[in-house]
Amino acid sequence: MNVLKNMNLNGKLLLMAGWAVASMVLLAALSLWIRWQHLQEEPKALALGLVETASGVLERYQKQEQAGALTREQAQKLALETLRNMRHHDFYFVVLDRDQRLLLYPPRPELEGQTPRSGHDAHHMAAISAELLNTVQRNGSGFLTYEWPRPGTNEPILKIAYGREFAPRDWVLASGIYVDQVRNAFFGVAAREGLLVLALAAPLLALFLWLRRCLRAGVAGVLELARRLADGDLSHQAPIGSRDELGYMTQALNQAVKNIHSVLQADRVDWAKVAEECRQAGRVMSMVQSTPSNIMVADRDLRLCYLNPAMERTLRGLEARLPVPVAGLIGQPLELFYPGEDELRRIVADPARLPHTATVTLGKERCELHFSAVHDRDGAYLGPMITWEIVTEKVRNEHAVQDAITREKEQAQMLQTKVDRMLNVVNAAAGGDLTQELAITGADAVDRMAQGLDQLLATLRESMARIGQTAQTLASAAEELTMVSQQMGGNAEAASVKAARASSTADQVSANVEAVATATEEMGASIREIAQNAAEAAKVVASAVTMAQSANATVRKLGESSAGIGNIIKVITSIAEQTHLLALNATIEAARAGEAGKGFAVVANEVKELAKETAKATEEIGRKIEAIQMDTGSAVDAIGGISAIVNQINDIQITIASAVEEQTATTNEIGRSVAEAARGSAEIAQNITNVAQATHSTLGSANDVHNASGEMARMAAELQHLVDRFRYQSAAAPAGVRPGRASIRAVT
Repeated sequence: MNVLKNMNLNGKLLLMAGWAVASMVLLAALSLWIRWQHLQEEPKALALGLVETASGVLERYQKQEQAGALTREQAQKLALETLRNMRHHDFYFVVLDRDQRLLLYPPRPELEGQTPRSGHDAHHMAAISAELLNTVQRNGSGFLTYEWPRPGTNEPILKIAYGREFAPRDWVLASGIYVDQVRNAFFGVAAREGLLVLALAAPLLALFLWLRRCLRAGVAGVLELARRLADGDLSHQAPIGSRDELGYMTQALNQAVKNIHSVLQADRVDWAKVAEECRQAGRVMSMVQSTPSNIMVADRDLRLCYLNPAMERTLRGLEARLPVPVAGLIGQPLELFYPGEDELRRIVADPARLPHTATVTLGKERCELHFSAVHDRDGAYLGPMITWEIVTEKVRNEHAVQDAITREKEQAQMLQTKVDRMLNVVNAAAGGDLTQELAITGADAVDRMAQGLDQLLATLRESMARIGQTAQTLASAAEELTMVSQQMGGNAEAASVKAARASSTADQVSANVEAVATATEEMGASIREIAQNAAEAAKVVASAVTMAQSANATVRKLGESSAGIGNIIKVITSIAEQTHLLALNATIEAARAGEAGKGFAVVANEVKELAKETAKATEEIGRKIEAIQMDTGSAVDAIGGISAIVNQINDIQITIASAVEEQTATTNEIGRSVAEAARGSAEIAQNITNVAQATHSTLGSANDVHNASGEMARMAAELQHLVDRFRYQSAAAPAGVRPGRASIRAVT
């Protein structure tokens, strides 16, 4: 390419002319080659057509023979004569049978009916006939190339023959075409093609010489003018020899030289300043050309007059969405990038309203255009300069970040709502209200903790209900035991009076013994009922101890879960701090990147703000979790107090059981005493003494039972008071409605 670029004008013109002539010669040669290939096939096609025609003649006579119109000999003779008459100049038909006997040979009729021999002529008709018969026998038909003289001559000429079998007669029909006719036709065509090439090349060469002479004269004048200018001669004028573009260029150069000469004469130009401004303009232009920013410039009429390479590359990527190809954008109105935007058109046309930033849409791409006013040294407005940036991905990222922030805020708000609800329930439980419930069905850690808290509260409500029932049962048993002890005291006093009067009459002793026996039976029944109630109370107290221990373990697990959540919140806080540091680093890097990193700085600032809000939310959640842990500790202490009270009740119940056992022994003793008194009046005095002693013992036991029943009643009242501190059911709630129920829908 450098050789062609550096070639002189004469050489380039000569190269063009030579290329044109060579192309014509190449096209003529290609046409002759195609013609030759076609002519090579023409003899075969002609021979094939002649044999097919002759075969039709034979078939026609064969059908007449089959129809009975002709005999076999007549049909054969007529067919051969017809083929003989179809001879034209140097082509004719030959007919052979399977024995290689010539049935038709128009050039030499005397050979018909004979088998060719090699001695008959010098050109070996026998060999040619044998080869033709072999070809037809193998394939049914075929071509054969050989040399054979024309009729009346002895010079062998290349000939192509075609032979075909005629099965009904067992004949071989053949005909041949001399190839020299094809060659003569080809040479004629070649001569015509050569003459045509010469006829076209001669005017082309003449035109080349004329153009060479005209261009050399004009270019020589311009070159001479350039040499004179290089030597500092401004007085020379190039001759104008034509009115074409070269002549106009010469005229313009002459006028430019005159203008330069006039300016130099007037001495009005500071050439050093002009050179410096040219260098500055060149540097600025080089910077604009090499900058990766997309820049285009329009004139005062808002028509594009310049696109830097980066702008061209960007627009080529959007060329399918532009109404004009990139190559044709120069000179186009600027508003083709924002059709229908009347307000933007007015802003760009007014330099007082610039700079201005606008966003336009081209297909699926979002583009941000920055318009700036360009002025000359005198302050005159030259037109706008537009920097172009595709912000589709930037806008998409900003929307994605905004969506992520919104989702995070929603999740934080939902988590805050859940934690606040749990704190309310725990605070209510700490205040004695066990009726509050949470209805959370999610699967995260907070939801599972809320579900565990619901189970704990349900267990506490059930335990408190059972403890209250046990306290009521225990109070009833204590009241009944008090009545029995009072009755026992009265009976003992009556027995003492009767014992004092025993000395007066034996009948009264018997009556008294019978009354004591009756009272003893009643007291035994009461003691058995007290023993049964005491045993039932012992079972209830044991169940309360077990439930209190289970509630204590559940609350401790709740505390451990709260601690686990606290660890997770610490991890989230660490991630938020790392995100905040990364956002600060991204902001610093964006600041270093300057104008190109402004969009990234906005995204980094949003990420930093999100990290701050996340840190605040996790800190608030941490405080809520600490409050839950403190309330959980309080619940553990309260349940521990309940367990201690239940253990005291268990100890009191054991004491009551021991007193009942002692009362049972006393009652049995009274029974034995009554039995001994009944055995005989002889022992009445002794028995009266024993009765008096037993009466005093019974009175002491009754007092013990009364004291024990009073203590048991006090304990039952204290237990009921402790249970009443907790509200585990609501009589005002409608049937089927669980009091204090809060509905929270989990967000996963």
